[in-house]
Amino acid sequence: MVLLVTGILVVLVVMLLGGLFIAIQQEGFQNYLKSKALPYLEEMLSTRVELDRIAVRYPDRLVIKGLVIEDLQQDTLFAMQELEADLDMRRLLRREVVVEYIGVRGLKAKVYKTAGSRYNFGFLNDAFSTDSVVEPEKKDTGAFSIGFQLNTIALKDVDLRFDDDSLLHAHLQWKKLEAKMQEMDLDTRRIGLKLLELTDAGVEVRIPG
Repeated sequence: MVLLVTGILVVLVVMLLGGLFIAIQQEGFQNYLKSKALPYLEEMLSTRVELDRIAVRYPDRLVIKGLVIEDLQQDTLFAMQELEADLDMRRLLRREVVVEYIGVRGLKAKVYKTAGSRYNFGFLNDAFSTDSVVEPEKKDTGAFSIGFQLNTIALKDVDLRFDDDSLLHAHLQWKKLEAKMQEMDLDTRRIGLKLLELTDAGVEVRIPG
């Protein structure tokens, strides 16, 4: 009898996980999750957050389109037309994060100091900070370490602005920045590049004085 009940429970768990696995790849289910997450983020950040689409295709693809986050002055803090990631999700079971390719297109960011001498992204720190900071207990995490590997990253159509009257004003743009990694060791902070390509870049820097 015990074996029968255990078998039934195992079958139910497998069916539940299988149903969740199938559902998370369906556009309708992904839109449902988006409709629940966006209002929560907007309430937590007290500002407008937009996301056109998020798509997951197991086991190797993640796509995010039309992400916009405004600051408290209703100005665009961060915007991204598209992010596409090619990764092997099955390697997560072996505590490995292997990203073959990350591509970002149409990235825009604008950072500036507000009238209260605070940067416009300060509300993000407030939203994700806690009232009290508890010193974490030191534990041996070597057995639970996760390996990370990134092979190629490409950033296209990027527009970055930084404005601080007490420091400097900077405007950075480029059409394409692509980097292919030869090695990446986060523990020793060593990164080796076998290709770095930058096209149609422009930089403008002005120091107040």
